[in-house]
Amino acid sequence: MKFSISFECQLRLILLIIIAAHSIQVSNAQRHRNDYIATDSVYSQGRVFQIGKNKIRFQKTKLDQLITYTPKDIIEYGFGGNSFESLFINGEQNFYARVVHGESSLYLDRRSFFLKRNDSLIQLNRGNFKPRLSRLLGIDDQSLSRLTYSKLALANFIDLCNKRKYNSSFLPFRKAGVYVGYYNFTFNTSGQGLSEITGNSDFFSLGFFADFPLYDPQSLNVFAELNWISAKTDFYNSSQNLTDYLAIDVIGLTAPVGIKWIFNRAKMSPFLKAGALVSYLQVNSPNGIIQTIRTGSDIEIYKKELSPASNLMLGYHTGIGLEIPMKGRKNIHLDMKYLRSFKADFDAMSLGFSGLYFGLGFNL
Repeated sequence: MKFSISFECQLRLILLIIIAAHSIQVSNAQRHRNDYIATDSVYSQGRVFQIGKNKIRFQKTKLDQLITYTPKDIIEYGFGGNSFESLFINGEQNFYARVVHGESSLYLDRRSFFLKRNDSLIQLNRGNFKPRLSRLLGIDDQSLSRLTYSKLALANFIDLCNKRKYNSSFLPFRKAGVYVGYYNFTFNTSGQGLSEITGNSDFFSLGFFADFPLYDPQSLNVFAELNWISAKTDFYNSSQNLTDYLAIDVIGLTAPVGIKWIFNRAKMSPFLKAGALVSYLQVNSPNGIIQTIRTGSDIEIYKKELSPASNLMLGYHTGIGLEIPMKGRKNIHLDMKYLRSFKADFDAMSLGFSGLYFGLGFNL
């Protein structure tokens, strides 16, 4: 069996190989562009090769020989966009990854953090980091109640302190709480022998929510909600000689998930949110589809039974809101969202919904 490639395909393949090779070359060049070493008096750019934890090799140009350096030979080096500084800690001179550079500098060594300020260098661990930060930075312990022991949280906190923009209400923290909500929905349905008709429904709901800060940028959060809904609506459509009527009961769960951007303010923090909507609903039609046909003086009524059915529904949502800080970690959440679900099949009909949600929440 012979397999042949046309000249045009061969040319395209060669071009793809050239582009891929160039992309790899550019990627390597960008990776080494920020590599450097620094002593007390000399700063040199080149290529850094890490060898173990506390030894590097440096090459200024491709024609130069590789030179090996230890923490005693240089004060710092850059590799892969990160900086590593030589520090004397616990009787040893080692390289430590620098997370934040400024009046207060933060360093990381595996799972341990070190803070350097005014020539003082202290170790921060999970049990002592809040009182030590409070003492060194002059911030009361209560203001640090929201700070968590993680790289992104500590880096964000130290950076805010260096910029003189620290405010305890700005510190992101995980939130979980409850919502009381009000829905104003429009359901739309179609199916066998049923024209496209819509029906409105208003109802209250209860739900839970959780916000997980990403810290970088500090205002970005990932959130998830779970709301219980229970609605009843009537569908009615009348033409010249035909009337369709359908009543349904809907119960189930809606779960908006997505991204939440908080605009931190001193007293009130507005936010925007958007993402995917996942719903699981059960639909029951007590009377089925009722059709009334008028022909002159005659009226014919047809009824089609529908079995209770459930299905998973996908959609999207977007919204705005406001967080009002209270004492400690307690916040009031005011939320307004627009939700839209794509149609899903329920027995002999298809159902979708769209509408507004107004919520009042409290994180616990």
